[in-house]
Amino acid sequence: MGGSRPRVAVLDDDETFAELMQAILEEEGYDHVSPLSSGTDPVEALAAAHVDVAVLDLRGVSEEGGLGLLNRIRSRLQDLPILVCSADVLAMRRHAAEIATIPHVATLEKPFRIDALTGALLRLREGASQATAVGGRTGRPAAVALEHLLERTARSLRWAVAEAWIADLGPGLLRCAAGWASSDEFQSFVRVSRRTRLPIGSGVPGRVWVSGRAAWITDLASDMNRPRLRTAQRVGLVSAAAVPVVDGGEVVGVVAAYDTRRRPHDAAVMDRLHGAVEGAAPILRAAAGLQLDPS
Repeated sequence: MGGSRPRVAVLDDDETFAELMQAILEEEGYDHVSPLSSGTDPVEALAAAHVDVAVLDLRGVSEEGGLGLLNRIRSRLQDLPILVCSADVLAMRRHAAEIATIPHVATLEKPFRIDALTGALLRLREGASQATAVGGRTGRPAAVALEHLLERTARSLRWAVAEAWIADLGPGLLRCAAGWASSDEFQSFVRVSRRTRLPIGSGVPGRVWVSGRAAWITDLASDMNRPRLRTAQRVGLVSAAAVPVVDGGEVVGVVAAYDTRRRPHDAAVMDRLHGAVEGAAPILRAAAGLQLDPS
């Protein structure tokens, strides 16, 4: 599609934002295309523009509404990657489940960081069959997928709690994308984790992220880098194990498990933990930048 620089169409009725996007995209190595013009059908204009990616606002672009236009674009241009980018956060979250069913679509809330925008465009261009939200809240299907992965892993290895940690939108930080607890007594620890932003290198997940190596903590009380230790002690969690999830040589997440037993290092269990999360990279990559409900 047209030249060595990827072509990005921006469908947004806000002229100031369109000008800003043009400057950002051209600075980041894209060719900017603005197919909207008075009296022109957006879908026909987009089809004629021959672009690699479309950026679509949820409001103001078409009288049929952003979701209707999105569905019409997908019907005409089945393989065109689309980034839904809007300041109407409530509408984006209200329609999150429906948007999540549409292939080759990601979402990005305004205002956004430039690296969040370029990351979303890159993932879409790389051909993800369905990229999930970047910088917003995940739809329920993504959250359920992560929770099921953690439940299967923790139950099979007999750990009381399991969590998945990914890169936060804040630079140098990690956040807990999902957690599972074997009983209600451990839910407070999961809730604290979901509200916590760990500096990379801090806590068990942070250190595993930096090192790229698994860690086994027989006694959490002896682990001096412990921002959530007080809650762990209150519910009786005393040991932990964590493994990095690596994709293409890059750490994309950390899965950590905690238990009430003081468990000595067990190489066989660690191998099984590695195996249990081996296929988790696509889920964690999709979840990167998602803001899961911390409640």
